[in-house]
Amino acid sequence: MASTFKLLKPLSDLTRKLIITLLFIAATAPAGFARVVSVEDGTGHGFLFQHRGNCFLILPTHVHGRNRSGLRITGQDPVEIGSASVVYETDEALDISLALVRGAITGNCGPAWAALPRAIPAAARVGAPVRLVRHHQASVEAVRSRIQTVDFETMTIVPAEGEQRDYGAGTSGSTVLDGDVPIGMVTDASLRTEAYLIRMDEIVGRLSRFVEGMGADDCSDPASAAVLAGQCGDAAVQVSNLGPFRLMSWSSHPTSPGFSAEEMIAGNAPYIAPIGQGGITLVFEAPETATLSRIRLTSHADNAESFVPKGISVRVDTSTDGIDRSRRFLAQDMAPDGSLDMQRGATYARRVIVTITDAWAGGSPVRLDAVSLE
Repeated sequence: MASTFKLLKPLSDLTRKLIITLLFIAATAPAGFARVVSVEDGTGHGFLFQHRGNCFLILPTHVHGRNRSGLRITGQDPVEIGSASVVYETDEALDISLALVRGAITGNCGPAWAALPRAIPAAARVGAPVRLVRHHQASVEAVRSRIQTVDFETMTIVPAEGEQRDYGAGTSGSTVLDGDVPIGMVTDASLRTEAYLIRMDEIVGRLSRFVEGMGADDCSDPASAAVLAGQCGDAAVQVSNLGPFRLMSWSSHPTSPGFSAEEMIAGNAPYIAPIGQGGITLVFEAPETATLSRIRLTSHADNAESFVPKGISVRVDTSTDGIDRSRRFLAQDMAPDGSLDMQRGATYARRVIVTITDAWAGGSPVRLDAVSLE
């Protein structure tokens, strides 16, 4: 039987060149894992990550200098903008800061904190090929590079053989990738043909005490304390609004009668109370079942005499027979600046149980200024 297959025609030179070009772009394009952004209109760069509902930016301290709030950040692919306020700085030698991010860019905030490397790949050794990812002329580019030196905290890289682009001004904060894994952040590229990096596992290790709430002394610096206790963003609520709900009980007595949960709801004073092993629980109840889709909390703690709540767990209950049948509504961290906006699809609730599980910087007592149930 005659074959029904036909030999394919040889590829034209144009088609062959197009395929080679596409393969090169795919091989050198920045990985989707890393979200590298431009800081202060190209002054430097930073790396976004998300953790428990908040968006954070890692960047070199010298990129923002004395400016700790309102930092302009821009992302490409897609184009998005936002602002950032520094909430933590490492020592001068490491030259790394952490900032809280606001704005549209938070909708595409890069990898989760848990996904960042606690150890760089074994393949990231001297001579290994890597890519430096940065912004350039309203696009994101990957500069082919190779590792020149590696030690326990730092690395240096140089452009790969045949790479026409160098480093230079504005490269600080760029992220270096080994495949899809971020292995370091550039903190010095003044030589143009050599870049100095802090290893990403070293950065993660230094920031983990703050991000994971293990008692970092981030508030010992008055400038940091001012940021953490600063005014809340657009989602913040300044006066309690409970709708049909009423405050029924609270688990921790205030530090003084004038700072009770009742005074907070009345708008007379914040609620300031010590946080014990079981946290602090506030129970709100409506006369009949209502709908709930949004909860907002605000804290203006100074992180010295009182502290910003961190872990927040909310449960709802529709039962009327006194038996606890509560179910999870949401669990999320309050931002270090003292604002939390929890939203989901509307659900029925007769009781709302809000539990504060811990505080930023591991401190006590915590301060809560307003609660809104919507």
